[in-house]
Amino acid sequence: MEYYSVTYEQTINASQVKVWNILANRFGEIGSISDSIKNSVYVDNIKEGIGTKRHCKLSPFGYAVETVTIWNEPNEFEFEIEETSMPMEKGGKLHFDLISLSDTQTKILVNATFRLKVVGFLSPLMKPMLLKIIKTMLSDFESHLNKERKL
Repeated sequence: MEYYSVTYEQTINASQVKVWNILANRFGEIGSISDSIKNSVYVDNIKEGIGTKRHCKLSPFGYAVETVTIWNEPNEFEFEIEETSMPMEKGGKLHFDLISLSDTQTKILVNATFRLKVVGFLSPLMKPMLLKIIKTMLSDFESHLNKERKL
């Protein structure tokens, strides 16, 4: 089966360390950061680094179990989808590169790769759907960082 790839980049008005903290250090807490996730929990006692695992209930429905496979603080982060209710095969990956542009700006480059369980007439919709999820997630991260700044 064919691999699909989605790439996206966004500049966030926060330091690389703050972006890393939201993206990686709070990996299992995404449910309290992004509205596209109903809730999320760490699966075990590992809360940081390679092997960190979370279970997410997706909005409006579904779930995903994801495990960190690359952790190069504060520059590079990747997780693999181990299990999901979405029509994807196990092994899909989301890779994040964080590039400091200044003390107050960070560019995030996202590369997602996945394979569908069944290829059919809905297959072309998966790339735009995943891109929308990525955009929403990064927008939610920036909104969360803006709220923290105002406190």
